[in-house]
Amino acid sequence: MVINGPEGQDVLVSKNPMILRADLTQYPPTGTVYSLERPVELVEADHPEKVAGTLLTFPAQRGGL
Repeated sequence: MVINGPEGQDVLVSKNPMILRADLTQYPPTGTVYSLERPVELVEADHPEKVAGTLLTFPAQRGGL
């Protein structure tokens, strides 16, 4: 993720993998809504020890409208 600010750009990466979960009613899933299993901490690429932000929700849908 790239954040544009007055002093330039910061590149943020996830500290741990993002895991999306869903209750599947069919396979392959169509129109299934996925949600984060747990919050994802974002860190600056060049300072991985400092958490710059946290992604709390990330609703995603696969296939179908």
